[in-house]
Amino acid sequence: MRRLPFGAITPAETDLVRAVEAMDFEHFVCSHGMLGSKADVTANIRYREELRGAVAKAIAAGQTLEQVQASVTMDAYKDWEFYAQHVRPTWPARARPLLSASVASGT
Repeated sequence: MRRLPFGAITPAETDLVRAVEAMDFEHFVCSHGMLGSKADVTANIRYREELRGAVAKAIAAGQTLEQVQASVTMDAYKDWEFYAQHVRPTWPARARPLLSASVASGT
């Protein structure tokens, strides 16, 4: 199950996903009823970390919110469910917590 997370991606939410990854399980059912595996949880964390890293890199390069939204496309994940629906249309709401966290942490 390769599916983009819904809503804003915050460090606290990512910590919760890491806590799920630490549990002993083989399969899980996500909140929308799709069957997944531990590898899917790990992949979801990787997406979150790569997105945060890409946003932090864009900020370090001096990009504005609009420039970050245009340059951080996460194309490696375009075959994941909801990519087309969530990456572009919801970027402002999804990127702001990442931008704030990156600025606050200096990364």
